[in-house]
Amino acid sequence: MTDASEPSRESPRLRTEFAGVLRVGVLLSGVLLLLGLLLAVARGSIGLAGRTGALPFGQLAGDLVGGQPWAFLWLGVVVLAATPVIRVVLALANFAGAKDRDYVVLTSFVLAVLLASVAVGAVA
Repeated sequence: MTDASEPSRESPRLRTEFAGVLRVGVLLSGVLLLLGLLLAVARGSIGLAGRTGALPFGQLAGDLVGGQPWAFLWLGVVVLAATPVIRVVLALANFAGAKDRDYVVLTSFVLAVLLASVAVGAVA
């Protein structure tokens, strides 16, 4: 049980911020994925037919502006994957601001594992 004078590690404000980040991330991801799907159906292709190898990420901005379905689908997946990472960064900032050393260390470790998994996935 926590002492009443001890600050809460997860305040109602922080819970509201977490919920907002998750809500916005999932909503934005859903909109991007739906838009990409609708564009793919309308065009009959996701825009990568006949290409081999890595996705042309250097063209991402131009393909988004040009309405290429693959760009919206890819960005939707990235937003969905980044949403929990943003939540961890928000928690880390909160714990650092509260000078809660134990939770700063723990949350930093979680963030490092998440970022390492992204790096390993990018190489593979």
